[in-house]
Amino acid sequence: MRDFISEAPVVMILCANMHRSATIYHERGKKLFCIQDAACAGQNILLTAHAIGLGGCFR
Repeated sequence: MRDFISEAPVVMILCANMHRSATIYHERGKKLFCIQDAACAGQNILLTAHAIGLGGCFR
């Protein structure tokens, strides 16, 4: 495990439900939209952390 992860006080893991996205958006939902949704959620988490004076990184 990388040092920055093992030394972090908090680690957040974002997951996407590919099959759920596929039920509405079919293959495009499975291979693209669910990944974009998780990435947007991660960005919003980092922006919120920054707004309250915390740091973070997206890996």
